[in-house]
Amino acid sequence: MSLKEGQNNKTLKNDLFILIVFLLISGCLFIVFKNPSRTDGEYALITVNGEEYARLDLDTDTDITVSTDKGINSIHVSDGMISVISADCPDQICVNHAAIGYDKETIVCLPHKLVIEICSKKEADVDAISQ
Repeated sequence: MSLKEGQNNKTLKNDLFILIVFLLISGCLFIVFKNPSRTDGEYALITVNGEEYARLDLDTDTDITVSTDKGINSIHVSDGMISVISADCPDQICVNHAAIGYDKETIVCLPHKLVIEICSKKEADVDAISQ
């Protein structure tokens, strides 16, 4: 075995080690950022025409009907998620929207001027202007 072949084998082993470490780190980062976890203490803020209508704790299974002069929405909270299960609006976008349960997610029913937003009970470190 020549000196040059020994150096090539050592370089190959070092390259493989760096590649494996890089793949492990990137895999861990992918798992962390791909699966955000819902934290306890979050609630759903329901507003109608810009005014607060209700706050629902996501840890408590609840059914609520929101009646306005524009129409009716039936809302369901289960397993930390909230969804609109029925509405008499013509487009049904709010009903077809997937259930939400993570901070800052929203469901909007424009015909009824209804907004459901997930909020954290914890105070933010920065205000809305700083974000």
